[in-house]
Amino acid sequence: MTPEESQVNQGILDGVEALGGGYVWDAGVFAVTLMDAAVDDDAVVPLCGLRGVHQIALDASRLSVATIAALAGITGLQSLVLSGRTEHLPARQFRTQPWSIRKAEL
Repeated sequence: MTPEESQVNQGILDGVEALGGGYVWDAGVFAVTLMDAAVDDDAVVPLCGLRGVHQIALDASRLSVATIAALAGITGLQSLVLSGRTEHLPARQFRTQPWSIRKAEL
């Protein structure tokens, strides 16, 4: 990762913390969580700019299918965990993708 990409990541992660979320970013893992923050599309879209992220876990109750698809398209993302009320999300649409989307039961 270049210094510029690291700087962009840090700016996005500062925004995650401002929303009440958190992250782990070290040599072996890069994960972001917004599970305890009811966020909307506008708050989550900046996550699409992250480089090197492995996992994103968030409350999807206020997110559109388009935003979730954009997050799932992040290069290198291995897992996207969705919590909250996710009945509005068509699970079949996501089953053919190479990454994993799981709905967390809380």
